[in-house]
Amino acid sequence: MPGRERVELLGHRAPRTTLAKALTAARAHGQGSALQLSGDAGVGKSALLAYASAEQRARRGTCVRISAVESERGLPYAVLHQLVYALRASLARLPSSPRGVLETLLGSHPPGLAPVNALPHPLLGGRDADEEAWDQRSFSLSVSLLALLHEAAEEAGSLLVCVDDAQWTDVPSARVLGFIARRLRTEPVVLLTAIRADRAGGLADEHLPPVRVPPLEAEDAERLLRLRFPDLAPEVRTAVLRGARGNPRALLDLPALLDADQRTGRAPLPDPLPVTPRVARPVLERVTALSPAAAELLMLAVVEGDATLRTLWAVQPGAGDALAELERAGLARVPPGGERLEFPEPLVRAALLHDAEPGHLRTAHRMLADAPDQTAERRAAHLSAAALGVDETAAQALQEAALQVGGEGAAATAVAALRRAADLSPRPAGRTRRLALAAAAAARSGLLTEAADLTRHTAVVTAGPVDRMYTALAEAALLLDHECDPDSAVDCLVDALALGSSLTDEETDLTALRGELGSALLFARAMAGSAPVLNTSSPAGPASGPGEEALLVGPAGPDPSWRLLSRAWHELAAHGSLGLSRPGTKWSVARAGERGEVPTRVQGLLLLARDAYTRGRWQEGEAFALEAATLAESRGLRVSRAFAAAQASLFAAVRGDVAAAHRRLATAEEGVPGCCTGVRAAAAHTRLMLALAREDGVAAASAGASLPADSTVLGDSLLFDRVEAALVAGMPRVARDLLSPDAAAAGGGAPERRAVPARAAGVLLTEAGGAEAALAGLPSVLRDVAAPFEKARVQLFLGRRLAEAGAKEQAAALLDAAATAFRGIHAVPWLERTRSVRRGLRITGQSPLVQGELTSQELQIARLAASGLSNRQIGARLFVSHRTVSTHLYNLFPKLNVASRAALRDALQAAGLDGAEPAVSGDAEDRDGGDAEAT
Repeated sequence: MPGRERVELLGHRAPRTTLAKALTAARAHGQGSALQLSGDAGVGKSALLAYASAEQRARRGTCVRISAVESERGLPYAVLHQLVYALRASLARLPSSPRGVLETLLGSHPPGLAPVNALPHPLLGGRDADEEAWDQRSFSLSVSLLALLHEAAEEAGSLLVCVDDAQWTDVPSARVLGFIARRLRTEPVVLLTAIRADRAGGLADEHLPPVRVPPLEAEDAERLLRLRFPDLAPEVRTAVLRGARGNPRALLDLPALLDADQRTGRAPLPDPLPVTPRVARPVLERVTALSPAAAELLMLAVVEGDATLRTLWAVQPGAGDALAELERAGLARVPPGGERLEFPEPLVRAALLHDAEPGHLRTAHRMLADAPDQTAERRAAHLSAAALGVDETAAQALQEAALQVGGEGAAATAVAALRRAADLSPRPAGRTRRLALAAAAAARSGLLTEAADLTRHTAVVTAGPVDRMYTALAEAALLLDHECDPDSAVDCLVDALALGSSLTDEETDLTALRGELGSALLFARAMAGSAPVLNTSSPAGPASGPGEEALLVGPAGPDPSWRLLSRAWHELAAHGSLGLSRPGTKWSVARAGERGEVPTRVQGLLLLARDAYTRGRWQEGEAFALEAATLAESRGLRVSRAFAAAQASLFAAVRGDVAAAHRRLATAEEGVPGCCTGVRAAAAHTRLMLALAREDGVAAASAGASLPADSTVLGDSLLFDRVEAALVAGMPRVARDLLSPDAAAAGGGAPERRAVPARAAGVLLTEAGGAEAALAGLPSVLRDVAAPFEKARVQLFLGRRLAEAGAKEQAAALLDAAATAFRGIHAVPWLERTRSVRRGLRITGQSPLVQGELTSQELQIARLAASGLSNRQIGARLFVSHRTVSTHLYNLFPKLNVASRAALRDALQAAGLDGAEPAVSGDAEDRDGGDAEAT
């Protein structure tokens, strides 16, 4: 309807449907009704009243909205005064008798007629002898008000009366409105009231037809949160949804109380989440009415959080009556057969903890810390909360719990616990050690701002070697991902490992710390552009720095993430892909995600992306790279984000998605200085592949010149790519120089690591006349080359040389194999190039088929059958009978040398007759702003 006012309301579909039906019945059929919205505070009752008002105005009816006020609850007829005042324009059309009664209510009564409020009333201490007179006047007022509502509804066609916070309605007004509600069936009037479910009195006592307003469904709650607070980090959004439990007011208030770092996940969330006074007030009102025993049990339960009955009974024996009182008040409950106390209303814990006196809280924490069967983590938290000043017992308990904590967000929790332990430490040495441990934990979780603050605190005191090694983890993370200086990060980590080389494990257990420093060093070297590899030629281990032998040895038991990732770097350096270390790398990625260790997860995802590129699993690898970029951006890890974006751009480049490649390249280079060699090399590799995709010799030569001679993180195909770039640029001498022994020695790295790509690249130098001889050694080359992209390019180049030499049958076989491989990995530019060369041969691999041997109709039918259509569907599309289609298929099968419909597609593709464009993976922005693949 033109000009219609709209009120967008998420969720509450059932109540909205009920309200719409009531408004329609009043407008279209003159059938009035009275409804009472009932629900918890903040659940959306007022929003539904606003929705109903907008719908009523859209139907061109009259709407009156009034609100009962708690402070006016003792004032007789306060709510009716609001209603009559809002409809005072219709008073003049009433007969004199009802008009006079209502004017009395407004205070503009005729001479000699006493105001309604002057009549005796029970709330005002009225006399029993006057009760009959008061009832008569109340009845008169009810009838007069009903006439006024009828008059207002007749004028506009229908009338909606909304009463918000109806639990505060004064008793006389409630009685009159209840009287009217029971007589609206024949009037075009809808009376809509909203009350809190936990409050009795007022209109709640009139028992109007109820409409329950439940909390929002999970999907609607998340949508509301995304619309109003799109910048929330995923883990923060999950915490808010869990705390609000579908309460719209809580969903809107909670994020507004968090600072920018907390909303984006860069700082830990408070426990419990903060609350506003308007959210806390309804809960506190009910708490004040509890008995002392029930209030104490409730305080113990909210302090404990996930409270078991066993723990509560150990601290407060014989609290069964108190629990029953809490259940009657709706503040707590125990599910049937359950062992834990639950809070049915959202934010009960937050409201009570923020309002409690500090002394009462400390007492509760001390009681709970001594409870039997208390976990080490919970006991440490209670001791910390109960401590005043310094307390070594609480500090040591916090330190031990922080080092053992696990689960989602564990790293951030450990940082907060260690920082608190440092504050409670009575001795400077203990404070220094705990600050260093906190700095390392902050670096593990990617909380760079907090890591920087902690390193500043540890720098002003004298720290021992172990403390400086822990601090070096945080300093290196800041140098790498905040200052964008990977070279300095490498120096920092090498110095820390050298510092620990003089210490023995008998003095302190340094194996894990050395290994973690070494793993960080491998990643920093990769970002710095140097080969982050171990000396693969020596079984004794690495020779690149003191202390790095910890990368290949470690304590017995399950491998921790640092050791598994170190082995992954080692295997990538030795073989160009992950083999035996692939499952361990995936495990490390999953474990880091559970513990909130974002930098570790990013490093593992980048390793998996590089491995997937080599193995031709590009869709999977692109997903790894995009996830790494999103995670790095969520923590402000600048270099990691840039490198992940560069890796993602490489996948787009080889797929032929030029727009996505350039967009991701811009992201990679945004805000990262030119001294970051690893990112520059990865970006140059993408530009090289973009140039090779379009066979742009000038761009390929420029990009190839800026690539390093050797880089593990860019993969073994780098040498192959540089040789191909030189050939595309028309510089065969440069290509030969790249494969010379001197270049191999200058490139560094393990000789066996360069041998396979060098042999594969050597095929690219084959001249047309020597193609036959190169073909004899091709099987051994292809057997050694593991990368399907590299292998297919070798087949393409040698097939092209054979075609130039006139060996068309042999060329066709190689080109068909290359086309199949390119199609499987979605290497669209190379697939098109292969098809172009293959069409020029005008032959198939198994049959002398040329396009002229198939009639136009046969070719159409073959293509449609290959797409999966039935004979009847093909006939309908080509306007022929299905029998004609069957005859054509019978004739063309021998021409294509196939025996079934299933083989048609491959035969047409091999002959270059499929006529279909290759599938191209595109990019689309997902809801969080990242790239999502759609094939």
